[in-house]
Amino acid sequence: MAIEDLIKYILSFLGGGLVVAIINWWRISISDKKTRKVEYLLLQMKNLYGPLNFFTLQNEKMFSLSERFNEAYDIEYVKPKWSNEKQTQKNLKEETTVTLDLADSYIKTVKSNNDKIIRLLENNYPYIDSDDIEIFQDFVVDYTRLKNEINKDGNLLTPFRIYNRIGNISIMKKEFIERAKNKFKEKSEDLKKYQSK
Repeated sequence: MAIEDLIKYILSFLGGGLVVAIINWWRISISDKKTRKVEYLLLQMKNLYGPLNFFTLQNEKMFSLSERFNEAYDIEYVKPKWSNEKQTQKNLKEETTVTLDLADSYIKTVKSNNDKIIRLLENNYPYIDSDDIEIFQDFVVDYTRLKNEINKDGNLLTPFRIYNRIGNISIMKKEFIERAKNKFKEKSEDLKKYQSK
């Protein structure tokens, strides 16, 4: 007796009810997996990747704004030849101080956002995709180095020769921003795909 005949014989013996039950069980199993996947994606988006995308995009805008202020500073104050007259120099000092302080204030916003990102990563570690762990840990290392190696006035505490050997500290690497944006987009697309099925 061939396998096919044996299966037909068993199915006819057990009846169509069992076959329907097996098919229903299989459908429910697939539906449950899809539901769990959608729920997990929603949790990842709500608890980690959504807020992470928000803060990193904001940081990207703050970097750009600070850079524009610095470029304007160079054009308006560094490149032109200014009179050494006392009042001119006084006015220049006031204007340049305000301009540089504004540029720095946007970087302070980035640092404040980084504090929030660290808390976000710490509180939502289970939602981090395994391929993101290394790039997120690199961010944590840079964040920690900034806290330990730069004083409140923005001066480097690490001896310069040691700093050169250890390497630069980044407030937030472009790779981190790009990863956060790409993951948010990828998860949004996955969610749409699962919800449309």
